[in-house]
Amino acid sequence: MQMILDFLGRWFWLPLPLTALHFLWCWFLAYPLYLEARIKDRSNPKPWVYLPSWWKGSLAKFAYPVTLFLSLLSVVTWTGALSRLLPSGLFWSLGAFIVSAAAILWAQRMWLSQNYFLQRECYFREYRELAFDYHSKGKTIQDADLRNRCMWEHQQSLRKAEQSGRLYRYLHAKAKSQKDIAVLDDNEPHDS
Repeated sequence: MQMILDFLGRWFWLPLPLTALHFLWCWFLAYPLYLEARIKDRSNPKPWVYLPSWWKGSLAKFAYPVTLFLSLLSVVTWTGALSRLLPSGLFWSLGAFIVSAAAILWAQRMWLSQNYFLQRECYFREYRELAFDYHSKGKTIQDADLRNRCMWEHQQSLRKAEQSGRLYRYLHAKAKSQKDIAVLDDNEPHDS
């Protein structure tokens, strides 16, 4: 064990490119793993989550093992690099492994979930826009019907953005939009 850590300690720069590769893998290719988990969550499913069309097939089968391998590789190389800085001993090596594993797993969760948070923000922005539109026209709509229409429009918008090759740009622009949606309240006095 110590021999492996000493070998990895000599390659102290290796964790940086491996962590960057892990980041790119999670950010651009493996993020549907998190989206699938949100769809299948029995306690609180998210039916409005959009899975990209390229996710089907072999990439979906290999995404989890590759993500696991990259995270393990990052943890081991960070442990080796940190062991070079720490006094030798099993206690210090175990501590470096635990700290590295906690940091990499936290970062991986953040990298995988970024697309979900963007989609959630876009969905609720779409929901507020539709509710405002119906309310401003004086139309009444049931909440279930509003949710269904919003889900359909959200999915269609994301599908069109993906087909044009701008899914991430669309999500980012819509989620970060500074345009506030007005809230209509029938109980407030109106200026006449």
